[in-house]
Amino acid sequence: MSAIDSATSSAAATSGASNSFGALSSNEFLDIIFTELTNQDPLSPNETKDLLQQISVIRGIESDTALTDTLKQLVNQNSLSQAGALIGKFVTGRTEFGDAAEDFVLSVSATSEGPVLNLLNGQRVPLENLSEIIDPAAFGAVTGDDTSSGG
Repeated sequence: MSAIDSATSSAAATSGASNSFGALSSNEFLDIIFTELTNQDPLSPNETKDLLQQISVIRGIESDTALTDTLKQLVNQNSLSQAGALIGKFVTGRTEFGDAAEDFVLSVSATSEGPVLNLLNGQRVPLENLSEIIDPAAFGAVTGDDTSSGG
């Protein structure tokens, strides 16, 4: 019996599923594949097509993992860019502690939880906690302020 057969039969016994790889995480599946490759007899390896298929699966999982990491980085960069566009805007929202906050955005910090807006009054508001964004330039257009008219 190979390591894959024993691992899948023990996984099936514990999860109640019969020979299903669907319940396994990518890391668990890779562990099973590497165990299988490690336990093969080098003088009598499994068929080449099986080995190539296993390597192909490993590369596919590695590629998916790398793609996921790249997408996460792009999302983080996009969020930081969106937060940076709020510098100088008046915002309302909740601080990281749940307190109400409102003031002009002075700067943006990149944190492991995502972008955090640093307000002029010293409060910090995570980008995801914003409830309103006000562009002060819009008030000049609405009120008709025009300093160029001689009047």
